Amino acid sequence: MSGTYYVGIDVHKKTLVIAVIGAQGEMVSEETIDADHDALLLWLKRNRRRGALRVALEASGSSPWVTYLLIDEGIDVTPAHPNHIRAIAETKRKCDRLDARKLAELLRLGVLRSVHIPKPEDRATRALLRQMRRLVETRTSAKNTITSLLAEIGKRSPWTDVFGKRGRQWLAGLDLDPEYLVIVDQELAQIDLVTQQLKDLDKALENALKDSPLHTLVRTIPGVGPRLGAAIALEFGDVRRFATAKAAACYTGLIPSTYQSGEKRRGGKITKEGNAILRWALVQAVLQQVRVDEGAKKRYVRLRNRIKRPKARIAMARRLAVAIWHMAKTGEAYRQEPTPEPVKRGRKRGAATA
Repeated sequence: MSGTYYVGIDVHKKTLVIAVIGAQGEMVSEETIDADHDALLLWLKRNRRRGALRVALEASGSSPWVTYLLIDEGIDVTPAHPNHIRAIAETKRKCDRLDARKLAELLRLGVLRSVHIPKPEDRATRALLRQMRRLVETRTSAKNTITSLLAEIGKRSPWTDVFGKRGRQWLAGLDLDPEYLVIVDQELAQIDLVTQQLKDLDKALENALKDSPLHTLVRTIPGVGPRLGAAIALEFGDVRRFATAKAAACYTGLIPSTYQSGEKRRGGKITKEGNAILRWALVQAVLQQVRVDEGAKKRYVRLRNRIKRPKARIAMARRLAVAIWHMAKTGEAYRQEPTPEPVKRGRKRGAATA
């Protein structure tokens, strides 16, 4: 037998449910195997004798290893965004076998779109990036624990940064009950440990991205340090793959959703369809940029006065994504915006003069 066969894989932590259909939509085989490298390789060895295989699966937390194994084996694989396979969720009959069969059928019909698959050499670096974010969240949680405890017992720090040099000296001099002291000491030890781990991660990320043109360009944005620069460069990937700046903005999920029926059309909240870490990194970059870039700060203040603060941040982050697309296309460093001139409003007709 020869020809093209369409494969749908419903990925779970312990099992892979696989359905294979032919070019005319006829069912060829269905089976469940262990979610294991050796088991999947054995399945491939048995089934690729039929002919060319094209595989579809849902892009989820459990699926990356399957995607990369198939790519390494030279298989045409389509990891589809969950929102693009809603037909599975909306069917009145739902089980793993039917999910796998529907994936194969949607792939055969050509209606599935693949999400972006990072380059193999970026896999480990992206793992470092996710570890960095987890460590930052851990340190923030430890700081919040101490801050909440101090508020609970009525201890107010005379220093703005409780965890700075003088703040730490003040904490060390507090006369606390032994029970509270245990909590504070443990959380401070956690903060110190995570801070050192973050320094080690920063060095590893810097070494991994030293030859990345996009990382070099992103670091020219005022306020963007090594961590945010690494997050934006790694999660955006090759920005030039987007044909337009709007397509790049869509990938971030920072564009507003649209609802249209007949002549009525209205916008909604941002879609949040795309890379969540990139979206977070762009918003954080804006918060840092407006602190050091006078032109960006003026623009942000004008937006904040016209719309709510969260919407102003989103608008600035979307604008920054577009700027990064242009930087990647042209290879030019970031150019700071000129400080906008104040808007001069004309006097209303008939207004009294002094």
